Amino acid sequence: SSTSYQTVMSVTITPNSSSSKLLVIAGGSFQGLTDENDTDNADARVKLFRGSTEIGTLSSVKGNRTGFYLVNKDTNNHGGNAVTYHLKLKRHQGNNQVSVMRGSSLLIQEII
Repeated sequence: SSTSYQTVMSVTITPNSSSSKLLVIAGGSFQGLTDENDTDNADARVKLFRGSTEIGTLSSVKGNRTGFYLVNKDTNNHGGNAVTYHLKLKRHQGNNQVSVMRGSSLLIQEII
């Protein structure tokens, strides 16, 4: 990953009803900094976005593999229009440091 958020996965859904709510569940694991010479306490971060709006965030301690589970009930009225969710990863800071997404899933469920 880089020092800016990089998209790992995106899902777009068009609700069947203009009054539907969406349940968004993201899960998986990622690893913080893997630079063996790292001496600071920088960490990696995973965020969940609806379009460009952040709706959930998670941080990991450097060098650790961390499981994550983010749940968001999107109560916005999307009027039956398509909505895109993004799962993104970034390293917090530093050069020669790497953050790795080990696996992820993004589940969207429409609640009518």
